[in-house]
Amino acid sequence: MDQPVLEYLGLEPLVCFIRSYGRQIRHVRTTRSSYSEQLNQMRIEELERSNKVLSEKENYLQENINKRSGLNSGSPTDVSNSKFQQLETQLEYLHDHVIGLEQDIAKLEQDKASLAEHAEEERQEILEELQNTHEKNGIFFIKLQKLEDFINELRNDTMHHEESSDTMKTFNRTLNNIEIPPHPRK
Repeated sequence: MDQPVLEYLGLEPLVCFIRSYGRQIRHVRTTRSSYSEQLNQMRIEELERSNKVLSEKENYLQENINKRSGLNSGSPTDVSNSKFQQLETQLEYLHDHVIGLEQDIAKLEQDKASLAEHAEEERQEILEELQNTHEKNGIFFIKLQKLEDFINELRNDTMHHEESSDTMKTFNRTLNNIEIPPHPRK
């Protein structure tokens, strides 16, 4: 419909209301994708941190191996003890690293669950808003149909050159009874 017709019928706020909800839905879709990007960024940062710790520990182990390799010129028992100590050190390092990775995984799972809950809450809110909008639209369309019926009746009366004061009174009462909600401002 043309803008002046919408204004005359009082439906311009309804059109603005529907457009506003369309913008809100697009905003929520954008927000959901940003949550996924945040989760991916957190994973990348955690992996970079783990790799940094891993390289520091590898350097430490290499230094220990280099220090102990000077003992290799001793007896076979000394060599065995040195290798055993190296293996123990490596085992401790690997054990610590596994524990760190398990903690990282648990933290990421918690973050993932939290983001999923938040996304579900927002989805439910949007569904409720859409249902409310649908109900309001139904009411508006019923009133619009009544208005169109009165307009058609008025046209028929006018076409037959009959002045019907009852129809005009009913038409005016109907126009006065139509409630249009305020335009949502965001």
